[in-house]
Amino acid sequence: MALDSEFFRQIECLYNPKMGTERMAPLLYSLICFNRPRSLLEIGAGYTTPFMAQALRDTVRDWQQEQQQSGNPNFVEGYHARDYSPSLLCIDNQTDSRSTAAQVQALVSDIGLAGFVEFVDADFTQYRQQIDKSRLPFDFIWYDCGGMPEYYVFFQEYWQVLNPNGGLMLMHSTLTNLHIATFIKSVKLAQATTDFANLELLSMLEPHKKKQSSVTLIRKTSAHKETIYSVGP
Repeated sequence: MALDSEFFRQIECLYNPKMGTERMAPLLYSLICFNRPRSLLEIGAGYTTPFMAQALRDTVRDWQQEQQQSGNPNFVEGYHARDYSPSLLCIDNQTDSRSTAAQVQALVSDIGLAGFVEFVDADFTQYRQQIDKSRLPFDFIWYDCGGMPEYYVFFQEYWQVLNPNGGLMLMHSTLTNLHIATFIKSVKLAQATTDFANLELLSMLEPHKKKQSSVTLIRKTSAHKETIYSVGP
């Protein structure tokens, strides 16, 4: 685990309490290490960005160490034969005055994580068609930007490029804002009816906070391939 006191000291300058990602950032780190995505997208740079990049570096290290344990019976056969070179595309047009996005690129470089992140200064609502096709589909998408209109546009545009075999999409601040909560309810309704086989959804709340206090995780399952490795305990 690289999230030691030195890491937190290095990225402290990016922290803004108004953005509410002090618990979200370590959660993203853990989910990436757990899920091992290869192609990632972040819309809205900031405090979370170095956590995501650090997760990629640590997961590559773990993958390399595991390659030396070819006889481990707990590893999926053939998993380590495929190269693991993950990368994060980060889109931000730096128009939010509260954001620390303008500092992120330099800091990520300073702490040795630049090789895992590509930064793009752009409006995400107009950028999907410009994304390098070699990055698609995305296995992991983190969205933290804008209000209700932007959330609708984001979901409509970027759901299309999420891996249908278990890709994860996370959206911040989805439960305590009336308009965005209504949007999430529309996704839940679709999941309960027309899209039952296409997605799984979970929302989590930080009950002690009024704003920036929740996250919704959606797993795309329209082409999910279930694998069973054991029977019984």
